Amino acid sequence: MVNAVEYNLAVSESLEAARNIVEAIIKARKILRMYPRSNPVYVKNLENTFNKFKDYFNSRDNLTFRFGRNDIYYDSESVYNNLHKQDNLAFIFFKDGMREITFNNDVTCDEIEDFLGIIAADFDRDAVEDDIVTLFWQRDFANIKYLAEDIILSEEEIDSSNRIIEIKQRSSDTADLKRAYDDSSDEDEIPQAVPIIPLTADDYKHLLDVLAKDDEVKLPKLFYILFELYYDVDRSVEYEDMVYFFMKAIEHSIKNNCFSLMIDVISKLKQIIGNKDTDAIMRKSAIKIILFVSGKKMISIIGDILEKEDKIEKEVFQKYICSLDQNAIAPLVDLLGYLQSSYARSMTIDALTSLVLKKSSIHKISPKDISALIKGLNHPEWQIISKIIYILSLIGDRNAIEHIKKSTKHEDFRVRLAAVKALGELGGDNVLNTIQECLNDNDRKVVLVSLESIRNIATDSAKRIIMEQITKKSFIEKEFNEKKIYFGILAQWNDKKTYDFCIQIIKKKSFWKKSKHDETKACAAYSLGLIGNKSALPILNKYKTSRNRLVREYFNEAIRRIESDG
Repeated sequence: MVNAVEYNLAVSESLEAARNIVEAIIKARKILRMYPRSNPVYVKNLENTFNKFKDYFNSRDNLTFRFGRNDIYYDSESVYNNLHKQDNLAFIFFKDGMREITFNNDVTCDEIEDFLGIIAADFDRDAVEDDIVTLFWQRDFANIKYLAEDIILSEEEIDSSNRIIEIKQRSSDTADLKRAYDDSSDEDEIPQAVPIIPLTADDYKHLLDVLAKDDEVKLPKLFYILFELYYDVDRSVEYEDMVYFFMKAIEHSIKNNCFSLMIDVISKLKQIIGNKDTDAIMRKSAIKIILFVSGKKMISIIGDILEKEDKIEKEVFQKYICSLDQNAIAPLVDLLGYLQSSYARSMTIDALTSLVLKKSSIHKISPKDISALIKGLNHPEWQIISKIIYILSLIGDRNAIEHIKKSTKHEDFRVRLAAVKALGELGGDNVLNTIQECLNDNDRKVVLVSLESIRNIATDSAKRIIMEQITKKSFIEKEFNEKKIYFGILAQWNDKKTYDFCIQIIKKKSFWKKSKHDETKACAAYSLGLIGNKSALPILNKYKTSRNRLVREYFNEAIRRIESDG
């Protein structure tokens, strides 16, 4: 049996291999645009790219990437992100409706070459009449499969549609609706079943038997009838009856994976709640139905469905979860605690992320839900903890920040990576001490992300930390490239204190470990070149003929940069 350590190592290796392939594709795409097929650079690059695929398939059967507008995903992890529209590999697929691509382990070099040829076309400038999905269909790859939606959008259309969706989301959650939810949040999720006078027990059994057959056809008709009856109700007890019937029909629908139908049902209920002319009792009963759908029982049923690994369309599932009330957050976090399959956990955490992202953009997440999310940091799976950290960083709650800080001490370096990255994005001097401690982490990736986080915070306190690290005796023992990162970050402040600090390092005499000190001086020259202050030219010229190759190279490069900028 594979233990947790071996499993985590395998997941990490797969993720790294997938990233390598994406990087190879990006590079190959550029090469194919620049060189003809007969050119040795073209041939060599194609060979290298194909070898990346072969390396991946040494121990795996297939490779699947999913496409968002700005991201390419492998499993639930983003292996490519580009927020710019120009030369955005993810957007090339996304805008033409392609959502997923799978390479089988029998993929040939010719297929990879043709695949690269398709994506190397400049669809904005070249005279390409067909979209990327059509080109894939025409090529009819034997070992490359894809999933596409029947939609092709221009960048302008996608921008426009995103703005419209955002406006609709904000306008639908009105202040009246929020108050209605808040006022009803303490109500029982499930009202007591009321004896149904119009229907006998046999009638009700017959109704369930009908529901069990031809769900796809019968259920939409059933809800149509229920809503028609709902609009005609004029007594409180009858509203309770309707709530009961809605709950039974919803439970049956969810058990049969009818998530698209439920999205429509919830939308209609929200319209009833948000309508100022809606009767008060009718609004209250609609809220009870929404709370029931978002409650523990229904979330638990969803967990059972996911555990069976019945294939559910991910985008529809996420849209359904996002349609739920904020009260669904805590049950979803609880659900993560007992889900066994990686598929179920991945679907749940991604849907939870989307729900929190939507709700936090409309109104503040409640302390109860934040506490539930914080509880998720105790999950045994590093992927889940990392996602929870990401969700908490979106909320930005002060109490959550303190718990994210604690995660920088987690035994799994990937959790520490996520925590440091989140702290850097949250920013502020109050997280700097924690990030500074992470500069001593035994994992190089954590150290590099810590440095990037300090760069992002970019306050005077952040600058002081960088200077303090450079002046430590142990700094000269660091690898040259890591030293260079420190001085590259330092240059972003571009002030007199930074300039004087670099000059002082260059002037400092050293007798022991001279080669290591020369590395630091070369990095200081690199920083001065980025700062671009011409006052540094005299001292840079003094060392430009140094016997040390590294010093000579970096001092001359700094001189060239400053003179060219001037």
